[in-house]
Amino acid sequence: MKKYNIAIIPVNQSKAFTAFSQKFTWLDPVYHLGEKSLPHITICQFYRDENEIENTWKDICIKISDYSLDLKFTGFSFITFDNNIFWISLMPDDVSELHKLQSEIAVVLDVSNKRPYDPHLTLIGTLDSTYESKSALLTKEYSPISDKFVLALGECDELGQFIRVIYRAMI
Repeated sequence: MKKYNIAIIPVNQSKAFTAFSQKFTWLDPVYHLGEKSLPHITICQFYRDENEIENTWKDICIKISDYSLDLKFTGFSFITFDNNIFWISLMPDDVSELHKLQSEIAVVLDVSNKRPYDPHLTLIGTLDSTYESKSALLTKEYSPISDKFVLALGECDELGQFIRVIYRAMI
């Protein structure tokens, strides 16, 4: 079985999210947006046999009525779950529709989360525990990014990096 991700991905501003993430590379990230990680907000991660993915996507498309959301990112999250990898993420201003979407898709996929759903767009993960103070200037100079996001199904790695789009909703 492979690991997959149902996520929403930006329609027009992928390069802007990636360019902003690249400004943090001096923190020696173990995760950052770029060639191996597409900008996204995870909705659900799950494991499936490759031959089941097409039907999984069809099931989601049948059950979900709206495939796109307009989002603006003005805030940041600084978090660690294990005191080993430290994460910097952009936070969408309005998460109510994301919570609704996540609940609907979790039912279709028959998955449950290990922790409460926390919608965010990860910029980097670093081993540098002083990351928050070191990134203060960049976060203060940040100019909010807005875009339309669409539902997608893709492959992800064990860190949760969305590495390849397999299916994408049309607007």
